[in-house]
Amino acid sequence: MQIIIIILILLFGLINLQANIFIQGQIQKITPTEVFAEAINLQSEIDSIKIHFQIDRKVTAYRFINGNFKPKHVWQLAYMLNVKINMFRLKYGLPRIEEVGIEPVLNVNPNMPYGMLRRLITEVKIIKRFLNIKDEVTYDQHISGKNPTDVFNKLLYISKNLDILNEMEIDPNAVFSQVMRVYQDVSIVLKALNIKDITLPLNKIENIEPKDSFIQVLKLIKEIQRIQRTADIQRTNFNSLKKELITSEDVFIGIQMANAEFQTIKAYLGLIHEVSPPAKFYYNKTASDVNQMINWITKRVQLISHLDTK
Repeated sequence: MQIIIIILILLFGLINLQANIFIQGQIQKITPTEVFAEAINLQSEIDSIKIHFQIDRKVTAYRFINGNFKPKHVWQLAYMLNVKINMFRLKYGLPRIEEVGIEPVLNVNPNMPYGMLRRLITEVKIIKRFLNIKDEVTYDQHISGKNPTDVFNKLLYISKNLDILNEMEIDPNAVFSQVMRVYQDVSIVLKALNIKDITLPLNKIENIEPKDSFIQVLKLIKEIQRIQRTADIQRTNFNSLKKELITSEDVFIGIQMANAEFQTIKAYLGLIHEVSPPAKFYYNKTASDVNQMINWITKRVQLISHLDTK
């Protein structure tokens, strides 16, 4: 009887040990508030560089965008910040480091943008070391009750600060490079669905302005949402991105949102290892080039009627 009791005690202890190991092995779930805190930390690091270079210009053209944004959209904005930090590197003669990509998933959890922002903070600290900026930043962690839309807007604010630091903004070349990433993603999906691409680009229209390309981006997103609807994939309303004065950056953000939504289609099809290709450098591109390519991508997406691979 005593032997049986001892065996039961040992078995119970083993079960508890395995349970504890399993719990400890689980990935910790990051909250949007924690992501927001890292955004604040990144802003603090950028502010310290502005102070070092005696840049006192403040962000003025900024508005809070209401919407039901998700972590996947936050990720794409963090990607844009990565692009702008690379612009800063190039300004000071430092080699560009390729922006981080992510495998397609149906739902990005806050862990991913959290990790991205931590990488950006580290990158800014490295740049500060290269520039001999010794200012140590103290982080304020007293934050609560934030959601992905709050983080989304904070990253937009940081983006404007990076424009001030860089003394330049997103131009059509940068936008075109992101458009080409979506073009290649669409090629991957068309191939997976055995759809023959019979489309051709329309003739380039001259005197195109960013607002024209932005309208075309919204049409592209509408087509992506049409496909999402056939597979019952959750959709997001981007009408809040509309505004009177549209810049190249607004088109850049729009194409990033299209990219975020198209990843769900790739994930649904099981193309989980097909990371969006790295951005390439393009020169002498104009708003007309951007508009032409977005229009063509939209026509290619229209070839997809459903996501049934049979």
